[in-house]
Amino acid sequence: AALKRLGDGLLCADDLGSDRLRQFAEVHFSVFDVPAAVSAEVLRRAPKACRPFTPKALREYVRRKLSDPKKRERRLGTSAWAALGSVPFVLELLEWCARDLGPGAAQYAELSGLCLLPLADGSLAVLGSAPYVVARAAQQRLLPHMRARFAHALCAEHAELGARFAGPDPAFRKAVGLHDLALPMLATELAARPSDDFTTDDARAFWSHVRAQAGCAGGLRTADVPLGTFGAFRLLPTEGTPQLREVREWRGAVVVPPALAAAALPTD
Repeated sequence: AALKRLGDGLLCADDLGSDRLRQFAEVHFSVFDVPAAVSAEVLRRAPKACRPFTPKALREYVRRKLSDPKKRERRLGTSAWAALGSVPFVLELLEWCARDLGPGAAQYAELSGLCLLPLADGSLAVLGSAPYVVARAAQQRLLPHMRARFAHALCAEHAELGARFAGPDPAFRKAVGLHDLALPMLATELAARPSDDFTTDDARAFWSHVRAQAGCAGGLRTADVPLGTFGAFRLLPTEGTPQLREVREWRGAVVVPPALAAAALPTD
């Protein structure tokens, strides 16, 4: 094997992540092939010529290689970039890119311009390039016509990034141009579906989202449900029948706990 000067390559830390991320680094960067103990010791001593593989290095590389749309399309079709066809791996790259960034929109703005946003339709988008929407899988199924506008459902469910994509702090979303599925947007988009097209699964997803938007850990109050906005939608389930009723009938509905609904009532 050829020997190189320390400044001619990069060293990977032990906490880099999965083997797939290390393999990606080795394909795209000049990474030294040395035992982990040697790499850790050199990084600890940090001599002047030492160059660690850092989140900033990956951010700059991805931005440089994938910013131009024509070059991006060509590169993503090569074997060197084939790993970006995996949504979990794209999120792993994004997680590494964000690892050295503190909370706050100013810090997260470093991620804007990176082509590391997986969409629900299977494509990749540039963070900050359009107002993409964050929602969980059940809510996305409510609005199938929005697949090209939704960030992939795994974004909201990711172990490390999920809180940034879908948490109560909007700093990350604001920095990279993302939006949550607010109730006014939900109402507008639901109107694109036929009124008799909703299923009981849609109803569950709808009420789960309304509860989350209202910040309710338990049951909903009448004041939590914007009846004027959603009143005409048939998304109110009724016990004992698959038929859905209009949401405006919520005012006269009796909510029965599942355990009580399933219990046998006395006959005498």
